[in-house]
Amino acid sequence: VAFEGNNYYNTLAYAVKDAAANVTVLKAHEITKTAVVEKDMTIDFAGLAITGNVFPVVRVQKDADVTVMNGNINNNDYVFVLGASDASTAGNLTIENGLYTGTVSVASVTKGTLAIEGGEFKANASEYNAQYLINCIDANYPATANVSITGGTFYGFDPENNAAEGAGTNFCAEGYLSVDNGDGSYTVRKGDYVAEIKGG
Repeated sequence: VAFEGNNYYNTLAYAVKDAAANVTVLKAHEITKTAVVEKDMTIDFAGLAITGNVFPVVRVQKDADVTVMNGNINNNDYVFVLGASDASTAGNLTIENGLYTGTVSVASVTKGTLAIEGGEFKANASEYNAQYLINCIDANYPATANVSITGGTFYGFDPENNAAEGAGTNFCAEGYLSVDNGDGSYTVRKGDYVAEIKGG
C-alpha cells in the first residue's frame, strides 16, 4: 500500500517503521493498525482514500519531525496524535494540505507542536460536535503541547476562537486570523489579507 524508492510495504505501519525518510501511499485502503512514526519523515498520501477505525491513524513520537501532505483520510477516531501516550517524548507534525475527517478530534497534541499550513478538517458526528476538532491535552497546554495554524479550512471549529483549551482558545499563529465563511466553516488567512477583504 506504500513505498519508498524500491521498497514496497503491505501496511502504512510497517512503511513508516522501515523506511528511511519518505513514504508515499500507493493505493486507497483501510487502516487496521496505527502507524507509529519515531523518526523525521515525510508521508505523501497521494490523495488516495484512507479509511479506518483505529486510534489514531498516525502517532508521532520520539521527538520526530513529520510532514504529511495530500491526505484524504476518514477515520472513526482521531487521525493524528502527537507525543507518546505518557508524554515521555514529543512529536512534531506539519500538515501541508489534504482532507482529514475524524471523530471527536482530527489532531490532538499530547506533547509537541502541530503546525497546520493548509487542508480541510472535519469531525464526524459525536457528542462533542467539532469542539475538539484540533486539541491539546489540557494539562500540557501551552507549556509542552501547542498548535500553530497558518492556513486551512475548519468545519464547525473556529481556530481563532474556540473552546478546545477553554473559552477563547486561539490556535492561529501570530499575524493570522480566521475568516467566517458563513456556512459553519472558517478559513485561516494572513491578517493583512483578512483586513483587506473586510475593507479595513
